[in-house]
Amino acid sequence: MDEEYYGTAADWEGQDGALCALARQEDGETDGETDGKVQEECLQKFSSRDYIMEPTIFNTLKMYFQAGGSPEHVIQLLSENYTAVAQTVNLLAEWLIQMGVEPAQVQERVENHLKSLLIKHFDPQKADSIFTVEGEVSACCVVCASVPFPLVRLPLCSVLTLRALCAV
Repeated sequence: MDEEYYGTAADWEGQDGALCALARQEDGETDGETDGKVQEECLQKFSSRDYIMEPTIFNTLKMYFQAGGSPEHVIQLLSENYTAVAQTVNLLAEWLIQMGVEPAQVQERVENHLKSLLIKHFDPQKADSIFTVEGEVSACCVVCASVPFPLVRLPLCSVLTLRALCAV
């Protein structure tokens, strides 16, 4: 399972920088131009809030370092932009339980709040772009769609259509 997230040693070594070389071949750019663009795109991601919690962090780090990026800059950006939203929710939930609130009640409150946030901020196009690869629904989406959870009324998108089909 670790290889799924971290890749193999050959992936990290980049087999002579295959990713960057491919980008240069397609764009006809020099090493410095492509590496600079890759670093810039990665730095933009590292600057977003809580990016260190994103599942793509390892791939982004790999691309950044293969393009000659500085570890000090990454550490600075990731730490400055870490706000610990998920960890804060867990901490508050633990405090509520320690104060005598039933764990099931705490879980229900958190789920209801997340449901209201999901309804408020849901974007069907963004959901489709995240969960589809080259126009096809990704394998992880098929697995997630088979997990039972209450459906929420949201605008229609590929992911929710798949979820509805799996629920039948």
